[in-house]
Amino acid sequence: MVARYPRAYAILHWLIAALIFVLFAMQYVRRLFGEDAHAIVREWHKSLGLVLVALIVVRLVVRLVETMPPRFPDPSRLRTFGAHLVHAILWGLMIVVPFLGVAFLIARGRGVNFFTTMQIGPFTSGSAYWGDITINLHRYSAYALIAVIVLHAAAAFYHRIILKDDLLSRMAVASSSVDEKNQLVF
Repeated sequence: MVARYPRAYAILHWLIAALIFVLFAMQYVRRLFGEDAHAIVREWHKSLGLVLVALIVVRLVVRLVETMPPRFPDPSRLRTFGAHLVHAILWGLMIVVPFLGVAFLIARGRGVNFFTTMQIGPFTSGSAYWGDITINLHRYSAYALIAVIVLHAAAAFYHRIILKDDLLSRMAVASSSVDEKNQLVF
């Protein structure tokens, strides 16, 4: 049986991935509706962005305090290098994208009505110049994050479908094992 990530770490992995896609999709879905819905979705985007920051911090703490499995043995040095590079870029972008979103709010002098329960900020009077810069950096780094996530998922499926190894089962949330036919059993 393959060494797996701790359950809390795996749950956070999938929650963060789902939340990133929801946040990304919200920016396009909100444009389909009227201005009132647009404003509501924008506030939810900001609130969920703050939740994302909290989940990433918790995941980092779990990574520091829990025992992580050893690196997956891969005979290909190129795949190993690629995996390390993609993970480094993923972590960097998962931190940078929300940071730039918060920087945009500060630069524009906007606050967050956190799930309509608590007003956070604004902290400055705002600047259109810095707001334009930070929102564009936030937007394009979000596109880069989605692209790297897709690459990461494609690599996981490559391991599962082509190489037929146990890499994907390391991040399984449910109790699982791998049977003789190399089929993931939950």
